[in-house]
Parts: sequence; structure tokens; C-alpha cells
Amino acid sequence: MRLSPATPSTANAKTYSSSSKTTVISSSSSKATYRPRRSPAHCSDRFPPFACETKDRGHGRIECQKIQVHPIEPIACGLPHVRSLVVITKQTSSTSPGVSKESKETVSHYLGSLIPQSAQRFARLVRGRWGGCEIRNHWVRDAQLEEDATRSKNLNLKRNLAVSRCGVIALKARHASHLSWPTIFELSSLRPAILCNLVCNHAIK
Repeated sequence: MRLSPATPSTANAKTYSSSSKTTVISSSSSKATYRPRRSPAHCSDRFPPFACETKDRGHGRIECQKIQVHPIEPIACGLPHVRSLVVITKQTSSTSPGVSKESKETVSHYLGSLIPQSAQRFARLVRGRWGGCEIRNHWVRDAQLEEDATRSKNLNLKRNLAVSRCGVIALKARHASHLSWPTIFELSSLRPAILCNLVCNHAIK
């Protein structure tokens, strides 16, 4: 996998960088203008690889993440429509008493079809992906549809219930996304015809 070089360019200017200053020479004027070097955080938001850092505290741990977004060539990696490679380095340390304070580092890689841009946006997309898996899927199955409450050992029964739950979640997302699950349960108990309307692809008003 080959990353494309990050070589920013300007239309009518040449830039020479040093350790302390950046000299910008404009083609319309022979006079050199000296400007102070901008902070790395600011530069990382303008040119690839884009980068940002986040720090979250909760659930008995501290998570420090460094997100980097690199441009990538679809032909080089053999995957069509891939435009960006997201590398997330996460360091996690526990704050719970009696637990080792040694931090653990994990590196995750994601491929995206979006053109490399602000790392904050990719960080929100990655977090939203896990939110979709845990909150809008597994939590609904366990807490609302009581998937773990099924004690039957009949495999066919379990398969049918699993397919039914998938269908209910899909219908709710398509026709009643503005309603919460408790609201749908209450309306269904008052008007059982609502369930028939959902099955017939009719939205709940």
C-alpha cells in the first residue's frame, strides 16, 4: 500500500520553510515577506496528513487518541473508490482503584471513500460507526426487544425471532425514526393496527 505524497502547492507563490520562520515570496513582488511559522495543529488542518488529538475521560478510564488521515491511491491498494486511510492510535489507562495504571496502546486502521480532509470529521464518523453498532443495534436488541430473555433451546425458534427483530429494527428506522421505542410500544398497545401499517410500509404519523 503506497501513500501519495503530501505536497501542498500555491498558485503564484513559493514557500521556503526553516526551523523558526517561513518565507513567502510572491510572484507579483520581489520583496520577501517574513511571517512567523504557524502552529503544527493549524498546519495539520490545512494539508495532508491531517491530524488531531482527543482526550476522553469516563467509564473508569482515560482515552487519548491521535487521528491521522492520509491520502491513498485506489489503484495502489487494489480497492476501488478508496481515497483516504485513517490511522487512530489510542492510549488507554484505567482510573479505577485497584487496577493497574499502565497505559495500553492500540492502533486501528480505517479506509474511506471521502477525500482527505479535517481529521475531526473522520473522528466523528468512527465514533458514529460504533454508536450505530452498539446503541442502535445491540442495545435495542437486548434492552428493548429482550433478546437475552429467550430461554428456548429450539434453534429454529431463535432464528425466526432474530429475523423478526431485524425486520422490526429496519421498519422502525424507515418509517418511525422520529419515535422512540417506548412510544412505539405504547401506541401499538393502544392501536394494534399500527403494526400492520408498519409491515405494509406505511409511516407512523
